[in-house]
Amino acid sequence: MQVTIQGFDELRRRLSDPQIRGFAKDAMEQAVALLSSETARYPPPPPWSTYRRTGTLGRNWRLRVETSGNNVTGKVYNETPYGPFVQGKEQVWFHKRTGWRTLPDVATKQMKAIEAFFTDALKRMRDYMAGG
Repeated sequence: MQVTIQGFDELRRRLSDPQIRGFAKDAMEQAVALLSSETARYPPPPPWSTYRRTGTLGRNWRLRVETSGNNVTGKVYNETPYGPFVQGKEQVWFHKRTGWRTLPDVATKQMKAIEAFFTDALKRMRDYMAGG
């Protein structure tokens, strides 16, 4: 049995088009912006708390989107030294109990919106490649 794939070289050429990468980059930028803004939202303070929030944690969420070849990579991170203990993988029980969401929690909750960004990008790629 022999399988022949025709048009693969043309497909590879079209996928390396900067416009195609642009569609993917746009979707990634939307995704990381959503994750960053949603993660930066503070929960209401506990009613018994007298601590006055500074907003430092929320202001220190950063995002980055990079392209390398045909790859697009997005990163959302917090530059606050104590960030991992409040909203990261090392979250302590107290912060979980008082409503602080971790980045993975936010990503899970926003997955449908993120998928929609990339579905839209794929549709735009398809239309572009079809000449429309």
